[in-house]
This record gives sequence, C-alpha cells and structure tokens, in this order.
Amino acid sequence: LIGGDGMLPAFCTETVTITRPSYVDERGTLVPDWSNASSHEVVGASVQPASTTEATGEPRYNAQLSATAWLPPDADVRKGDRLTWRGVEFTVYGLTMPWVSATGTLDHIVVQLRDYDG
Repeated sequence: LIGGDGMLPAFCTETVTITRPSYVDERGTLVPDWSNASSHEVVGASVQPASTTEATGEPRYNAQLSATAWLPPDADVRKGDRLTWRGVEFTVYGLTMPWVSATGTLDHIVVQLRDYDG
C-alpha cells in the first residue's frame, strides 16, 4: 500500500488501484502490453466527477466520463496508467500535477481521469 500518511484532507479516505502495463517492442515502437501489467493500491485518495458527454448520432453511440483524483504526494501514478475506483476503470489522462502548499511543500497530486463507452 502506498500513501495514507495523513497529508490530504479528511475527505480523502478511499483506496484506488493503479495498473501499469509493461511495454514490448513492436518494430521499433514501444507499445503497452496490458496482459503483463502490474498494479498497486494507493490509500488516502478522493475521486470526484468532473463532466460527462454523450453522442447518440450516427454512426454509433459514444459517451465519456471525466473525473479528477486527489492522491497522496508519494503516489506512483503516470500518464497512461489505469486507475480503478469503485469498480470503474479510468485512464490517467495527461500528466500528473503536483499541488504545492502555501509553505512550499508538495501537498498532493492531482490526476485527470477519463472513461469511454462506445
């Protein structure tokens, strides 16, 4: 378990799972290999909804759910990882963002998440 050291506010009480793929070389390009992924838990997180969009027109249905996660400052999470929270598997979208407190110390990490359907 990583995190849970009390740095985040009291509402950051959830545990999330971070899954990271291994990478294989396919003709000179590294591509994710999710069949050989590793995972670890992060304690002391909060995941909150951000937005949802839906397209119901032709040629097919498509929906996107966006959320924001607040994680402890020592959380091992990277762009492209998958974060599972309450049974929903999100993709970590973009770079992780450190949140520095007024005293100049790293307080927590903010991560943007996306889930797609369709």
